[in-house]
Amino acid sequence: MSRNSKKYLLLFLILAFSFIYRVLLILRADFPPGADIGLHNSVMHSITSSGNVDFLWNNYQMGGGLSLTFPGYHIFVSQIILVTGFPDYLAHTLIVALFSTLIVACAFLITRKMWMESTAFIVAFLVAVSRFDVEMLLWGGYPNVVTLMLIPLIFYLFLQSDRFSLSTFLGTASLLSGALILSHSLSALVFVGTTIVVVAFAAVFSKKLGMPKKRLLLWLVPILLGTIIVLPFLVNAAPAYLGANTSLVKEGAQDITFALLSTRILPWEILAPLTACVILFFLYSRDYKGKFLTISTLLLALWILVSVAFTQGYLVGFYIDYNRFLYFTVLPVIILIGVVIDHLATLFSRVTANVANQKNCLTTSALFEPQKHLLGICLSLAFVHVLCGAVVRNSLGRHKNAELLPSHDRSRLRGDSMGKREHADELGLRFRRVVWLVVRRLRAATHYKRRGPTISNVVT
Repeated sequence: MSRNSKKYLLLFLILAFSFIYRVLLILRADFPPGADIGLHNSVMHSITSSGNVDFLWNNYQMGGGLSLTFPGYHIFVSQIILVTGFPDYLAHTLIVALFSTLIVACAFLITRKMWMESTAFIVAFLVAVSRFDVEMLLWGGYPNVVTLMLIPLIFYLFLQSDRFSLSTFLGTASLLSGALILSHSLSALVFVGTTIVVVAFAAVFSKKLGMPKKRLLLWLVPILLGTIIVLPFLVNAAPAYLGANTSLVKEGAQDITFALLSTRILPWEILAPLTACVILFFLYSRDYKGKFLTISTLLLALWILVSVAFTQGYLVGFYIDYNRFLYFTVLPVIILIGVVIDHLATLFSRVTANVANQKNCLTTSALFEPQKHLLGICLSLAFVHVLCGAVVRNSLGRHKNAELLPSHDRSRLRGDSMGKREHADELGLRFRRVVWLVVRRLRAATHYKRRGPTISNVVT
């Protein structure tokens, strides 16, 4: 089997594991994941039960009422159900598990473009076992999962725009941008805001980045065309959304708004590390690519910073569940963790190679040389495992009343903020155990052919 075939096989195995893992997680539940599944079904049946569809009207909401749900995901699922005849819950399960698996594939592609292929495989594995989109699957945030796949896919197309003809790039990127805008309003806000800020900064530093400004403007054209595609819906939806947002700050609702706001503001213990970690992108870019500022590092850094900036929306009267913006920072943070692991693996492999060379022993070299990068990855994972353990223990220390939850109560904690922290602590502890098992068993379960002379030949 050729080396490329082995790479494709490894990627296929990671994707297959991701899909099966997510389907089993959804289907093992004995009850629906939450109230959102009822909302999704009501929107879907409102679409499929009539000919001329008003996407702003929900026939099943208290006998009929205004619907503020962006219908992109529901239109897609409705068409799949009409064509295949799948039951609603099975269609939801297969579709969102597929899109969640595609997040893994998009993470691999964009990381390979930005950094190295070895880093891309590490990131793909981390995303496959990460809880950030799996958590959404378990509480029914299906449109969010779709947009979390579309955002890195569109960014990947932006970075690869020179590989496509202009018509192919604009057509594909515009359709994907329109689908994202039609599927989830908050995701569209983060995506459009991040793209505009990246283009603005890249235009200022265009000479250092080596990118002409005309090529940067191509990033904005698909957003404009995608907005035009879904413009009829946006024109009708804008008054409803603005009216709903204005009603939150009326005199009768101010006290309730401020009470909710006090539980939704994110602490700086979370936001400060997120803001500070972007420095590492530039440092590793200097080590890998020879310069601090590249379009990839700028995109990753602003991807995090723009999402963090949106968490401070209450300062300008933008009231929402600010915890949602953290979902958009997870993928670039995982990419950073993958870069750190790959860098540490290279460092550890050099250390083991130096040990073998200093001992000047052919036997030691024969044992270490084919496995040095794998050993480096294992040591790097162990280091990250210890670091994650310290973070989780610190989190548990700050919330002394937080206890690990029994299995029958885990899926019921959805809206309560304290419940989210407890659930996150428990998932963090379980993820650390999984990583530790992988580190312990990976080398024992992996077989290599030794290079160079065998031990018997060396002795003789």
